[in-house]
Amino acid sequence: MAIVAYDPIIAVLRTYLLANDTLTSLLGTFTDSNSNTCYAVYPGYLNTIVNPVFPCITITMDTSETVPDRTVFDSNTYYVHGWSKNGPDELAYLYNLVVSTLDADETTKSSIAELAKCRKVDGKFNYDIETRTDYFMTQFSIIASRGLMNA
Repeated sequence: MAIVAYDPIIAVLRTYLLANDTLTSLLGTFTDSNSNTCYAVYPGYLNTIVNPVFPCITITMDTSETVPDRTVFDSNTYYVHGWSKNGPDELAYLYNLVVSTLDADETTKSSIAELAKCRKVDGKFNYDIETRTDYFMTQFSIIASRGLMNA
């Protein structure tokens, strides 16, 4: 799967996840059409990926609206899912790595320079019968400048 042009917020989240060597050491890899080895952090939900490798992470946008008192910023909701066929222990470790990489401390507002805010607001574990895969869901509240979309 060639990963090219897509949502810039997903691109930012993906960049930070891929910069975490501990996290990438757990992820599956695949070879793209240019013979590059890529880590399995997909910009889309699992059912949109052709032949996904495991463990993997998927990132999707849910909602977006203008921040009323800061008109050049949008308040967004994104889901970061982790998927594993190796059981809940590996998945729990992957979950903790994703959260520690993306979640901001309240005092610093964001651990990600390109975003005004990135906070985990929900998380849960489940099992997908269709793919026979354990997965976690994390929901992140993100505030980002609209200028990011034009970068």
